[in-house]
Amino acid sequence: EGSGEWKERGTGEMRLLKEKKSGRVRALMRQEKTLKIIANHYVVENGPYCSLKPNAGSEKCWVWMANDYAEGEQRTEQFALKFGNPDLAKAFEKAFNEAKQENADIISGEKAVKKEAEKKDEKDEEKKDE
Repeated sequence: EGSGEWKERGTGEMRLLKEKKSGRVRALMRQEKTLKIIANHYVVENGPYCSLKPNAGSEKCWVWMANDYAEGEQRTEQFALKFGNPDLAKAFEKAFNEAKQENADIISGEKAVKKEAEKKDEKDEEKKDE
């Protein structure tokens, strides 16, 4: 660890999955042969996390950091994902950024609902005091 070298976790298909209950989107990737989870994190709009950057100027490779749960507990990891061609990389960037926005909208909606509930509780308390 800490050698600054890239460690290949494997090849496979990166999926952006929407949770049925919360609607939040996470990135999940399994190793092609073993099906072991090699990436599992929410796609968040919270720099520096999930900020896609081209790797060494390549049009086919994205790098980003995330709080990952592939090993079962949270670890900040840096990922590099290489595609077969630039069009696939562009399509991934678009889907990834849309997922970030969806999650940001859900989180801000949850905050608004919570704030509204707190206001209602305060008004209820004021009425009790009268």
